[in-house]
Amino acid sequence: MKKIIFIALLILSSFTSFSQNQNEKFEECLTYVKSNNLNKAESCFQSLLETDRKNKDIIFNLAYVKLNLNKREEAIVLLQKAVQLNDREAAKVLTQELHEKIAYYDTMLVDYVDEKPLVINGDKREDIIVKSGRLNPVLEKQIMQQFKKTRINPKNFKGGRLFLQLFIEKDGSLNCIAYNVTAAEQVVLTEGFKKIILVPGKHEGKAVIVRGWNLPIS
Repeated sequence: MKKIIFIALLILSSFTSFSQNQNEKFEECLTYVKSNNLNKAESCFQSLLETDRKNKDIIFNLAYVKLNLNKREEAIVLLQKAVQLNDREAAKVLTQELHEKIAYYDTMLVDYVDEKPLVINGDKREDIIVKSGRLNPVLEKQIMQQFKKTRINPKNFKGGRLFLQLFIEKDGSLNCIAYNVTAAEQVVLTEGFKKIILVPGKHEGKAVIVRGWNLPIS
């Protein structure tokens, strides 16, 4: 397993969302890591986490400190939480280094689910992503048909494009979050898209909301 100091330095170099006080605290935590005073580092990161319980970078670093203190189970709990906060590095550590399965949670990234959603094409069931890496053309066509019915004009948005973040609900209906639209436009999109039905994704035998696709519409 890699030493925590290299991981911590990597995380710190990309971290920008702290307040000044939090930055100073993070620097203090990192100092303990550099000096291999992992017990102090653990207490420091734990204290920092109390100020921001949903900060995936703090959670990830605390997990790695705990791993180096042989507190594997506590580290796994933290890494699972980081995955829920969209930390891909945490998912990589869990699956590739610790050989742990990512736990079920209500809304999961498509990469992590046991059974990915499937597109319904007549009597056939097709992968949602085709070999080229693009969204299944059958689903894309259904989306465009429903989008046209909303009469929302993508040219009214920056760059003449509207970006949709797609979700597959537990019942298989399609949902989306559109960037920079009005509340009324979002309602229209939601109502239209839920008419598109897929085979829902599953994880650990349970239906799950699956996300992980961004679709530009111009």
